[in-house]
Amino acid sequence: MNILFWSALSLGFLGSFHCVGMCGPIALALPTANVGSGSLLLGRFLYNLGRITTYTILGLIAGLIGKTFSFIGLQNNLSIIIGILIIIFVLFSNDSLGRFFNERLVKISSILKKQFRKLFRHHSYSSLFLVGLTNGLLPCGFVYLA
Repeated sequence: MNILFWSALSLGFLGSFHCVGMCGPIALALPTANVGSGSLLLGRFLYNLGRITTYTILGLIAGLIGKTFSFIGLQNNLSIIIGILIIIFVLFSNDSLGRFFNERLVKISSILKKQFRKLFRHHSYSSLFLVGLTNGLLPCGFVYLA
């Protein structure tokens, strides 16, 4: 087996511990649509289907963007330029730059929290799917790393 397979397997296994700690409480707090084990399983299935749908769409978009740069022949140069920009950002960031990004993240976070609050009040299968879709939009460094 190649190194890519083992890297992906290791990342997935070790990352599962991170996911349990970060998103586990959300999964445990999900409303139930009805009483019964079949209903509970269907609700959890729909929640996870929503998350997977969001991750798939975001991955498709990122892949298409990356493929476009690959076709143009800019991917290598673009990767180097973005890497240099990240290093410059880390080394020379100041409080005003941090506040700028922090304000945007707080706005995004408050929008997502409002959506979660609305969806958690409903006890339906569609709300569970929508909670999963919304959960997939939460900023997660581990997902971005993968």
